[in-house]
Amino acid sequence: MRLDNFYVLGDTRSVLVEQMQGHIPLLLHPDPEQTLFLGMGTGITAGASLEHDVEQVVAVELVPNVIKAAQGYFSPWTNGLFNDPRVEIIADDARNYLLGTRRTFDVIIGDLFTPWHAGTGSLYTIEQFQLAKKRLAPDGIFAQWLPLYQLTPESFNIITATFAAVFPQVTLWRTDFSGSRPSIALIGQEKGSRLDQQVLEQNIRNVIGDSSNLTGSTPEHMAGLFYLGNLDALQKHLSSVTLNTDDRRVIEFNAPILTQQARAGKETYLVGEELEQLFTTLNTNLPPGQDPYLSDLPPNEVRYVEVGLQYYRYLQMRAAGKERKANHVLKRIRTIAPDFLNDTTQSTNTSH
Repeated sequence: MRLDNFYVLGDTRSVLVEQMQGHIPLLLHPDPEQTLFLGMGTGITAGASLEHDVEQVVAVELVPNVIKAAQGYFSPWTNGLFNDPRVEIIADDARNYLLGTRRTFDVIIGDLFTPWHAGTGSLYTIEQFQLAKKRLAPDGIFAQWLPLYQLTPESFNIITATFAAVFPQVTLWRTDFSGSRPSIALIGQEKGSRLDQQVLEQNIRNVIGDSSNLTGSTPEHMAGLFYLGNLDALQKHLSSVTLNTDDRRVIEFNAPILTQQARAGKETYLVGEELEQLFTTLNTNLPPGQDPYLSDLPPNEVRYVEVGLQYYRYLQMRAAGKERKANHVLKRIRTIAPDFLNDTTQSTNTSH
């Protein structure tokens, strides 16, 4: 789906990634009854939330014709979004909706917004994040997804520093292991929030049932594969970064310039080596074993954070034809988690 024949709002080829944008935040909340999506697009992400034990899903979409197109062309991939009585779809500006509603939500999810699109800067400001926080129920979660393939390191730092100025507990999560089109979430919670082993196990069962390896004698949900790290690991790096505000929308003003510089080779997006450096910094500055957000998880689950990093490296090396280096990383993965990979993984591509 494209808007104005340019802005890509999603496609069925990326259905798993779009679903994960809904699943990840909902997996972390102990009881995500009320859920709000700021931006709907194809409806695939909002539809994924219906696999969880939710009571109501509200999806706010700015362009009414996008709602019509999603219902007309994407219904088979939206998990009954347009027919489920738990769902309310509203044609409105996401920020206006937050300003006008008095409802509170357990989970609020901000869609991927094109940084250089006029008006998008207001969705990354400190005032916008404060609005979202105000509409959260106690123990609520706000997730803002970021298209790293459209953000330079400078823009990413501005957004994350602004987000951290509002939410005292910020963690970063991935949807998949792509190195060319990565999307990650900034997830804001109350100070001292921690991952709960039982919550993760139960929420994953809600999605995939009891036929998984969770029913084994040593159940492992492996949610750590999608955990990138705690933003505390970048605290010093972000301490002097300019914040994005309504009065000074540096993201909206700078994004077109930085985008053109990236296309000219004078700047770079957060992909490839830049992305791996971010992952490595998160892992090095605050290792999983020392991360307070993971302190309630058993060691056999915490190890999958390191496995996720190494698996990302493995896939990128294979895609680049660096078989010897890839096999070296593969050996490391099998040392950390011997049963994680099997022979079929050899054919896995970077989009998984």
